[in-house]
Amino acid sequence: MENLPNIPRLYTAIAEWLTCLLFILPASKRKNWIPLLGLALVGQILLQSFAGTWPLFFWIPGMILNVVWMYITIIITTNINPRNAIYICSKAFIFAEFIASLAWQLFCHMLWTPQRTISAISFAFMSLVYLLLILCSSVLEKRSGNISAQTEMSTKDIFIAVFTVIIIFSMSNVGFVLSISTNHFSSPTTIFVTRTLVNLCGICILYLQDKQKHELRLLTEINAINNMFQ
Repeated sequence: MENLPNIPRLYTAIAEWLTCLLFILPASKRKNWIPLLGLALVGQILLQSFAGTWPLFFWIPGMILNVVWMYITIIITTNINPRNAIYICSKAFIFAEFIASLAWQLFCHMLWTPQRTISAISFAFMSLVYLLLILCSSVLEKRSGNISAQTEMSTKDIFIAVFTVIIIFSMSNVGFVLSISTNHFSSPTTIFVTRTLVNLCGICILYLQDKQKHELRLLTEINAINNMFQ
């Protein structure tokens, strides 16, 4: 398939909510977090649908608004401090971009027809791929020690994470800016493949940063224990 349709905003909203859930579940949670999480899902879907009615010129403000909602979701359902929530939200946003793009590409190449853009078949397929990718990410998160939820993030850590996300998001969507050109890099398939690969690189960068922080924390604890027995 050469002309991939845009990802339905329903599936983008679900991806954003699921990646927030990925980081909410292992964290210390607030009382009544489950109904708040359900309301957050409804809000994310409505917000995406509302932003979808805006002119293309307001696409970036619409994305920012959805990221802010992801941040609010993390804040109202967990006891994670606001600083760490920014870090977690940055990771969740890039991962949501990745799983939505990858799942939609797989669906379009395997099962898509105009009648199936939003259907039971597309919903089941997207949900299955989402869950598989979320499970894989949860394994990586555990191996990194859930560092973003358990360790106080410095201003430098937050700045690096946010700056990394901005660069990754900009590079992954550069194809949409070039879509009016006549070169082969502007083809819909190339745009989606580039978007997926760049977002995957962003996830790898963020997890490598987490892994490094986790190892540094372990080293600090070992040195502290050694100092106690000297």
